[in-house]
Amino acid sequence: MNIENPIKNYLKHPKVFLIKLPSICVYTFILFNALAMILYAGGTYFDAANPTYSITKNFFSDLGRSVTYSGQENWLSFFLFNSCVSFAGVVFILFYLHFNRLFIKDKKNRALAIIGTFFCILGSLCLIGVALTPANLLYDPHNFCSKWTFRLFFPGTLCYAIALFRSTNFNNKMAYAYLSWAFLVITYVLVSELGPPSTQSNAALVFQVVSQKLIVLTFVVNILYQTAEIKKIFK
Repeated sequence: MNIENPIKNYLKHPKVFLIKLPSICVYTFILFNALAMILYAGGTYFDAANPTYSITKNFFSDLGRSVTYSGQENWLSFFLFNSCVSFAGVVFILFYLHFNRLFIKDKKNRALAIIGTFFCILGSLCLIGVALTPANLLYDPHNFCSKWTFRLFFPGTLCYAIALFRSTNFNNKMAYAYLSWAFLVITYVLVSELGPPSTQSNAALVFQVVSQKLIVLTFVVNILYQTAEIKKIFK
């Protein structure tokens, strides 16, 4: 008797990619980053002697450095941060490849979803690039990937916001959530571009680090909210 592979059968269901994996990804991201912060070997851009990770003076990507500003090896945080960021990038790619299929009934919505998916996948690839290019080893590629992650997610989320407003399958609350996050993303992009460089002063570093923490926090909240809304469709 031919019994289908249970893993293959499990992965056929869109709920895996639209609800379960994104939820697992969020909790993994929170857990791994929390552990990475605890295990971080110390040091900030302006204070190499700082013994711990600083919420206001260390970027997330500082966790992914193989050697910290203090000159110490940072392999545990390096592994935790870079692995969960890579995982997040892969999960987002799979999510958007399946999410756009919920907009097939309307041609304009389908076009918007495909365009949105294109930009969101590029943004996800840049997110993976952040993990593959530690700042202390490959600064220029790392800087490029970290900048373009959010720049590419902006048009993607904007396209999806419009498609969600036009769709009859979704509550407008999800559309407003996407639109709000698109606005926050472009605001963060402008802050990072037009605001004071983080290397200018300690105050500028705090400003840029806190801005990054806030946009990542809204990203996490948005993922949890959208999975909850998508779950209602399958019910």
